Amino acid sequence: FAGLLKAREKFGEGQAVMRAKPEHYGQMQMYMHKTGIERSLYVAVNKNTDAIFVERIKYDFKYANRLENNARRVAFDSAPPPRISDKSDFYLCRFCRFADRCHELTQDLPEVNCRTCIYSEPVEGGDWLCKKHKIDTDRARQNAACSSHLYNPEFINGQQIDYDLSAGWVEYAMPDGTTYTNSGPSDREDLTKTSAEDA
Repeated sequence: FAGLLKAREKFGEGQAVMRAKPEHYGQMQMYMHKTGIERSLYVAVNKNTDAIFVERIKYDFKYANRLENNARRVAFDSAPPPRISDKSDFYLCRFCRFADRCHELTQDLPEVNCRTCIYSEPVEGGDWLCKKHKIDTDRARQNAACSSHLYNPEFINGQQIDYDLSAGWVEYAMPDGTTYTNSGPSDREDLTKTSAEDA
C-alpha cells in the first residue's frame, strides 16, 4: 500500500499501479485486451488502517500486446525461459518449486510425459503435437507418455555428448562425472548411469 502511495507521489496519477504493482497492472491490461474494455478500476485497502487507494487504469494496446507476445514465446518455445535470477537464494526463487532444476542443483530427472519429450511441441489451443507419431496429444495422453519418450535436452542437467534418434537414445555427461543414457521411460527407474572412469 505504501509503495502505491509513493509511486503516485513520484510518478503522478495513473502511473502508480504500473510502477509499484506491475504484475497487477499487466493482469488488468490483459483483461482489458481480451474483453474490449477501455478502462478498469484498481482498488487497494490498507489492512491496518482501512485506507483506500483507487486508480483508474487506461487500456494500453502496445503494453498488452507486448505481454501477449511474451507469453506466446514462453508457451511455444522448446526451451525453458531464462532464470529470473542467477542466484538460487534470490527471494522469488526460494518460493519456486522448480528452483533446484532451474539452478541445476539437482540431477533428478523430470517427470516422463509428452511435455518433457524431445518429439513434442505445443500447438494453439493448449494441445501438444507429437512429431514422431504425428498426432495431437490431449491431457490424458500427455501424462501417460509412450515408449518412444526421450527427454528434451533442455530439461537434463548435463551436457549432451552423443545421440542416435533413429535408435532412440541420447547420452549425457552429468556434473557428477557419470554418463546418463536416455533410451526411453524405463531408464528413469534404473538410471543407466556409468562412471566416467568406466566409460
